[in-house]
Amino acid sequence: PQARARAAAFLPGGPYARLLAQRNTVVIVGSSVFVHGGVLPRHVPRGVADLERINADVRQWLVGGDDRGTLARDVMSDDGVVWTRLYAGDDAQACEQLGQALGRLQVERMVVGHTVQEGGITSGCDGKVWRIDVGLAAHYGGPTQVLVIEGEKVEALAG
Repeated sequence: PQARARAAAFLPGGPYARLLAQRNTVVIVGSSVFVHGGVLPRHVPRGVADLERINADVRQWLVGGDDRGTLARDVMSDDGVVWTRLYAGDDAQACEQLGQALGRLQVERMVVGHTVQEGGITSGCDGKVWRIDVGLAAHYGGPTQVLVIEGEKVEALAG
């Protein structure tokens, strides 16, 4: 019963879903874009305007509104901004797509979670992607680390 109540609180229109609706799914701060899974070039053909659309669609869905539009395609699909793992590795194709997405958003780097990095925070694609999921949950037992971004300086600090 406790698990059902918690799950219901996160359903669209639920109290936690309404709280989450007050936040963006993808956000740009300075020259960095922050997202759970990753932004692919296909998510942002028009650049920042597409991030605004994605955020608005998720917000509308969370408060109990319509779930059509870009939500299924750009957010919840296997390669959506929440679920993609494309940038978890360092292959050339992923780095090329990352460069295209960053160019369309006019930012220098992407900070992602979603894929646990067993050794702690990692970077790839010549510092254009930072992977910050260190597996803090007891199940993973990962290290305590933070990513510090000050101007052009980006570094992982151990806790």
